[in-house]
Amino acid sequence: MTDFGVVTGLAFEARLIEKAFAREWQRAPEVACAGPGPERAWAVAARLVAEGARVLVSFGLCAGLDPALEAGDLMLAEAVIGVSGRAFQTDAARRGTLAARLSEAGLRVVGGAVLGQGRQIGRAEDKARDEGLAAKLNQDKFVEMAENEEFLLTIAADGLGKRTSAYEYRIAGRGGQGIVNIDVARGKNKTTHVVAAFTVQD
Repeated sequence: MTDFGVVTGLAFEARLIEKAFAREWQRAPEVACAGPGPERAWAVAARLVAEGARVLVSFGLCAGLDPALEAGDLMLAEAVIGVSGRAFQTDAARRGTLAARLSEAGLRVVGGAVLGQGRQIGRAEDKARDEGLAAKLNQDKFVEMAENEEFLLTIAADGLGKRTSAYEYRIAGRGGQGIVNIDVARGKNKTTHVVAAFTVQD
C-alpha cells in the first residue's frame, strides 16, 4: 500500500481517481469507497491510516451552494468545519502543490472553508436555513464553542475507535429517535461491538 489514501462516498468517484492515475502511468493510491454517512467515512479513513496511509484526501463530486462557484470548479478546502462548528485545517503545503498541478492542467481551482453536513441538502428551504445558521456562527462564537467543546471516545472490539464532539449529539425529547454513535459493520455479514465509551481531553 502507498502512504496516500483517498476516501470517496460513491463507487464512480473511486473509479475516477483510479482511471486518472492509470492515464498517467502512475501507481494509484489506496482508494476506499465509504458510501453515505459520516460514520462510514470515519471508519474507512481509520482503516486506511491503520494500513499505513500518512496522507488522506476526501474526494467527491457535488453541487456547490456558493453562487460564486461555477460548474467544473475544483474546491481545495483550506479547512473543513464540522457540524459541531469545529474547524479542521488541511495541510497548506500539500494543498499548494496540488493546486499548482491542477492549475497547470487547465483546471479552475478555488479555495476557502467547506461546511460539513451529516445529511443531504436537496431543497431550497434547507439551503436557506443552513446559510442562515452559518451566518450566525461568527468568529467569536466559534472561539466560545471551541473552548467549551468536550469529546467522547468510543472503542470497538476490533480496536477501531471514534472520537466524537459532544456537539454532534442533538438534544431529543422523550420518545425521540437516537443517533448512530459508531458504525459496527465490517464488510459483508460481519459486525463488531462497542466495548467502551468515555470522555477524553482534546
